[in-house]
Amino acid sequence: MSLLALLVQMAVLPELRVIQRISGRDLLGILARRPGRVGLVAMMLALCGQFTTYTYVTPFLATVSGFDGKTISSLLLGYTLIGLFGNFIGGAGAQRDVRTTLLATILFIALPVAMLPALGIHRISAIAALAVWGVSYGAMPVALQMWMAQAAPDMRECGMALFVAVFQISIALGSFAGGVIVDRYRLFDAMYSGAALCVLAMLAIMLFGRSARTAAGTASAN
Repeated sequence: MSLLALLVQMAVLPELRVIQRISGRDLLGILARRPGRVGLVAMMLALCGQFTTYTYVTPFLATVSGFDGKTISSLLLGYTLIGLFGNFIGGAGAQRDVRTTLLATILFIALPVAMLPALGIHRISAIAALAVWGVSYGAMPVALQMWMAQAAPDMRECGMALFVAVFQISIALGSFAGGVIVDRYRLFDAMYSGAALCVLAMLAIMLFGRSARTAAGTASAN
């Protein structure tokens, strides 16, 4: 199937011409810009928080909420599908105000994650929290991409390259951190830790991150 997908892409997708070659200096150039730094730090914190918790949501739903394996599979499928709806919300909101949208998506990941230890014993509440979490996580990567694109409008290829790299690193770090926390402490502590990382991401944006577009425009003018 993978080979078939590759052949279809080779036959259907148009050729993308390279307008600007990316060097290591170009990547470092984005880090030299404040909106770029803030976006990458906030992304790493928020995604580490996401995967510190989401990686271990299955045992949480099984041991705390009491769902069986088949129901958990259905719930996680619903989490993914409702995330598609979040993609559209994130895109529409980021076009109007990327900073506010990004803050909102991280907030509505942190809130249900932090509340799950208390709500998890009630199945309906657990499902509702999971739904809010799914919509917000679906919206967050879109807002993050928009932030990075506005932070470096003249080097969008570099911004997207860093976006993908930091995204993958954050998945690994968050999953690892969650595993350490669950092994040494409690399952609930993984939830609280994930929410705390999301709060740190919000603080980074609120304290240091003006609108990426505004900051980029100011830098260009200077």
